[in-house]
Amino acid sequence: MKLRNVIPQDIDLVFQWANDPDTRNQSYSSNLIPYEQHRSWFHQKIEEKIDWFIAEINEIPVGIIRFDKNQDQLKVNYSIDERWRGKGLGKEIISLALNHISLELERETTILGFVKKNNLASIKCFASNGFSQDEHDLESYVFRKVINND
Repeated sequence: MKLRNVIPQDIDLVFQWANDPDTRNQSYSSNLIPYEQHRSWFHQKIEEKIDWFIAEINEIPVGIIRFDKNQDQLKVNYSIDERWRGKGLGKEIISLALNHISLELERETTILGFVKKNNLASIKCFASNGFSQDEHDLESYVFRKVINND
């Protein structure tokens, strides 16, 4: 697996992944996303120049991961294409992306991941990447990991 930056031409692929039924079910807002809303959000994220990557295997897109700035922390969000789920790619995409961003960090940074309690696959992915797990609310956990560029 390799990572590449999200580019404007990925808008439809990202839209498709965002509206995948399982992705919507595991999101905090389960409503389908209208295309116009997605387009506005997508272009805003591109302009923010966040760390946002498409994971590929043999040049086939298999997942996506991004790091949104949340004050002095980074919030990670990822998804695996439905055809590639159950193959351990969630663990790998998180690991690769953490390695990539750690090279760019200027100081120690806390990475946060919010996961619904019924999302056992994501819970395993964060735990296997060395994140600590805490209660967030009745429905979800928060995973934390401090990284630096050492």
